[in-house]
Amino acid sequence: MDIYPALFTVICFYLACAGDEHKQTSRLLLILAALALGFAFRGPVGLIVPASVVASYYLLSRQWRRLVVFCLLAGLVLGAALLLLIAAAYAQGGHAFLQEVLVKQGLGRFDSNQAPRYYFYFSAGLLTYGVTVFIALNVIIRKGKVFLAPSPLPSTSMLLYLSAWFLVVVVLLTIPSAKKARYILSITPAISLLAAYIFVDRSQRFANTRDKLLKFCLRLPVIGLGMLLFAFIYSHFAASPVQPNYLGAMTGLIILAAARPWMESRLYSHPHREFLTFSFGAATFLVLDMFFFNAITYHLELANEPTPKFLPYWFW
Repeated sequence: MDIYPALFTVICFYLACAGDEHKQTSRLLLILAALALGFAFRGPVGLIVPASVVASYYLLSRQWRRLVVFCLLAGLVLGAALLLLIAAAYAQGGHAFLQEVLVKQGLGRFDSNQAPRYYFYFSAGLLTYGVTVFIALNVIIRKGKVFLAPSPLPSTSMLLYLSAWFLVVVVLLTIPSAKKARYILSITPAISLLAAYIFVDRSQRFANTRDKLLKFCLRLPVIGLGMLLFAFIYSHFAASPVQPNYLGAMTGLIILAAARPWMESRLYSHPHREFLTFSFGAATFLVLDMFFFNAITYHLELANEPTPKFLPYWFW
């Protein structure tokens, strides 16, 4: 369900930026409609997260009047949505069901007895997002000095807005006691765009990071075969063996590993070498995702659940 706040955060951020770019103030109404849909799909979190990101955009772009108007209107949408939710819950199940809905939709997030530490999203929670978040943080740190320049370039301003998006979501969702890595899924568009900046900035500032990432993409098939071997050995001794799809994973990884020398020899001076190398890494990751990670997760956690299964595991 946390994919929906991420979806509506993207929609709202785009509408805010595009509205400024094309001087269309009417897009504010579309943002409010998207916030209402976010609430409909995911409850208060589906509205509060995208609204906070848009508010940070207006704040950093110094649009004070629009910021105040937006906050007031977003608050009205939230209040109206909460009243409709309360009325619907009471009409359907009375006071007892109303209490259950309120606990599930918000109050229960603040009284969890087994909550992770307050710094969870600044440590283990971010590790879930892999190499992308580390590259994004690298970009934020290295470009941080020019964020508040008197006359920043448009690209620098966008980096600032994306950095605020990332930090606002992490800090905002740190406040509730209940914490899971998937609750901050809304950061993925922001950190993906921030990480992609290492291919936009062609200066020496990111050359080392860019080269290491491309080398990692080329080595990923061999790393994947090593992981497959480790899983095979581990399963012979573990009480609960892991069950990747060995045939599918080995076939895909061996083909990709065999293609690597050909790619390196042919793409050395190719004008689109970086794009093709990165695509090679993405294809390798998809093979691992389908035949290794998803297969293991399915057999360990989802095989005994009633249908329908989660969409990412349809292959199994």
